[in-house]
Amino acid sequence: NGLAQEAALATLEDLDIARERIARLVAERARLMEGLRRFPFLAVYESQANFVLCGLRGIRGAKVRQAMEGRGILLRYFEGPNGEEWVRISVGTPAQTEAVLEAFASLQG
Repeated sequence: NGLAQEAALATLEDLDIARERIARLVAERARLMEGLRRFPFLAVYESQANFVLCGLRGIRGAKVRQAMEGRGILLRYFEGPNGEEWVRISVGTPAQTEAVLEAFASLQG
């Protein structure tokens, strides 16, 4: 649409800033994934996107949702046809990454 075209053109006008933002996002995604891998109840999938997909192992999505939403964190939750559950975590700021990791740490029991 027209707005997307305008945004793309604005990005092309200042590629240095766009590259800098992309580099920050990639670095923060790596930090988020490294932190998530500390939790045995998460199967962290490799990502090239602005989010990380994790399978839940031995913990219910409802428990994760309660812990996250109790801290003001909203994630995307998915359930497969065989009852398997996943959570999608968007890459945010360093402070948001810390908040997500702290919330998952609270679930370790």
